[in-house]
Amino acid sequence: MRGVWLVARREFAYFVLRRGFLISLLLVPVWIGISVAIPLLAARSVSVASFVVVDQSGQGFAGAIDKALLRSEARTALELMAVYVKAAADVEALKKADPELAKVLLADPIDATHADALVALGGPEKVSERIKPFLPAGTPAPPLPPKRFVRVDAPPNLTDTSPAGLRDFLSAQRERGPDKISAVLIVPASFGMPDAPAQLWSRGLPASGLLSFLRRVATERQQTVVMGAFDIEEEEAREILQLSAKVESFDTAPEANGKPVSLADRIRSIAPLALSGVLFFVVFLSSTMLLGSIIEDKSSRVVEVILSCVTSDALMAGKLLGAAGAALAIVLMWAGGMYSVTLLSNDFGSLLATALDAVVRPDFLPLVLVLFVLAFLIYCSMFLIAASIAKTPQDAQAYVGPMMLVVMLPFFFITALIADQNSTLAQVFTFIPIYTPFVLMMRLGAQPPAFDVIAGTALATVTALSMVWLAAYVYRRNAVPIEGGPSRL
Repeated sequence: MRGVWLVARREFAYFVLRRGFLISLLLVPVWIGISVAIPLLAARSVSVASFVVVDQSGQGFAGAIDKALLRSEARTALELMAVYVKAAADVEALKKADPELAKVLLADPIDATHADALVALGGPEKVSERIKPFLPAGTPAPPLPPKRFVRVDAPPNLTDTSPAGLRDFLSAQRERGPDKISAVLIVPASFGMPDAPAQLWSRGLPASGLLSFLRRVATERQQTVVMGAFDIEEEEAREILQLSAKVESFDTAPEANGKPVSLADRIRSIAPLALSGVLFFVVFLSSTMLLGSIIEDKSSRVVEVILSCVTSDALMAGKLLGAAGAALAIVLMWAGGMYSVTLLSNDFGSLLATALDAVVRPDFLPLVLVLFVLAFLIYCSMFLIAASIAKTPQDAQAYVGPMMLVVMLPFFFITALIADQNSTLAQVFTFIPIYTPFVLMMRLGAQPPAFDVIAGTALATVTALSMVWLAAYVYRRNAVPIEGGPSRL
């Protein structure tokens, strides 16, 4: 046993003192940060699409588009502000001091009438400033979404709306840089008839989402015109078009207490999925480090010296323990970092604390840890077998490549698995031994049938023990490479 601990200590130091370990340790937090930052930066870096409306129908399209743009911006801003306020602001103080603002921010953002209420309060910019007094000191005002589209008045040189004239106009606009007009919407005089659609002209494809937005506005405008023919006022028509039925989501779980599903509830449902993904990365990282350690020992002949002091079984057990220690160090460091964020961050600390509460539960965390250990044994054994058989790093890569395709197979179905975690597909993957631990871990948040949990855990346990036995056998036969000869297996 002493030899096992000596090997484990050596392997642990081998793993954690290498630069690659530190890089990998920071990889997930950096990846999460990048995945959050890139969409924001991409949204901000996208230039605003300016377009012109040439309304030959006299139906007031320009005004309708301006109102729709303002409502669209308000709706997007309202969704962001609602999340921001619930996460960072003193909601109770907001309700007492500014009930009108609280009513808008805490209402269902899907309801279009609340976007109109936001406009009535002065628009996203003024509302953002009104929120600041209810935020902790030093917390910035809620961020505002960037504008996507802007309608501009037709310039004097836009006189020819024939295809040739529009082509020349838009070609000349390309030289104006960020101030260019990228599209022209022509609304014909007979718009509304089946053979007279509105026409969106652009140089190449129009800006992403612009065509869909204009279609929606044109549809609403046409509906308003038809309602006007039935003596329904325009404002009444717009209220009818924006009317949305409120449907609340409820969870029958006892801890829900009969209340509608909230943002915190959604975070609690996503947290187990995120945890399973993080733990998969940890297991995969530990397995690849173990693979590299074995290949390096074999190529440098260090393994022959070590085997003169301990048995091959003790050496393999020590390597597994060392890799397990490195995996545990990664998990503890990340967990400590997340806990620190909950204490230091005023903005998202409460959301992160909610996610931690969702996984640090006595009815969830122990089983997750058991599945994590089983997954660790299964995957490390697979990589250990590949490293034992291989004579060179090139041989190891040849073995690992096909193995990785098999290991990553569930990720091709990840969307379907997340959409319905108790579907037939999820059950099938649950009872494929090499996928059982992680698929079952992912499903725990959706309360899978007790049979799936018990049978899946038992199957994973048998698989892990079998893989460790097989890995010990293969390693025992191939720990020391034979010069110029085939493997002993």
